[in-house]
Amino acid sequence: LQELPEKRRQIILLPADGLLEEIEEERRLWSGYEGELADLEAECEAAAISGDEKTYAEAALKLTVRQRVAFTELSRARHRLAVAKIPLCTEHILASLESGARPLVVFAHHRDVVEGIRDSILEAGYSCAEIVGDTPVEVRQFAVESFQAGKLDVLIGSIGAMGVGFTLTASSTVVF
Repeated sequence: LQELPEKRRQIILLPADGLLEEIEEERRLWSGYEGELADLEAECEAAAISGDEKTYAEAALKLTVRQRVAFTELSRARHRLAVAKIPLCTEHILASLESGARPLVVFAHHRDVVEGIRDSILEAGYSCAEIVGDTPVEVRQFAVESFQAGKLDVLIGSIGAMGVGFTLTASSTVVF
C-alpha cells in the first residue's frame, strides 16, 4: 500500500433539478425530528438525574420509540432521494468512462440504486458486474477476477457487500 499514490477526493455537485421535492422532504423530516428528539433526550436526562427509575424508564422508552420512527421515516426519504439521483449519477459515471476512467469501481447503498446504475451502464454498452449482499461467494470472486483482469469496465456494488476484503487495484477511480 505504500506504493499507492495519495488519494484525491472530489465532491461532484449534482444539480437539484427534479430532486427538489425529495430534498425538501428530507429537510422537513429532519428539522421536525431534530427539536423533538433533543427535547426527549433532555427529558430522559432529567429523569435520570431525578433518580426515579419509573420516570426514567418511561422517558427512555418514549425517546427510543421516537428515534425508531424518525430513523424509519428519514431512511425512506433518503432512499427516495437516492433513487431519484440514479440518472444524475449514471450521467457522471458514463462521462467518467468516456473520459477514460476505466475500469471504474462504483459503490452505492441501496440495492435498487445498484441495479438502476447497472442497467444504465449496460444499456450504454459498457461491461459491468455487481456485488450485493446475497451475491454468492463464487460469483463475487469471478466478478473481482474479471475486473482485475480488465474484462469489465465497471464493478458496482453495495458498500456493505463490497466495502472490505476485495483487491480492486485495477482501478484508480472510485465513485461513491
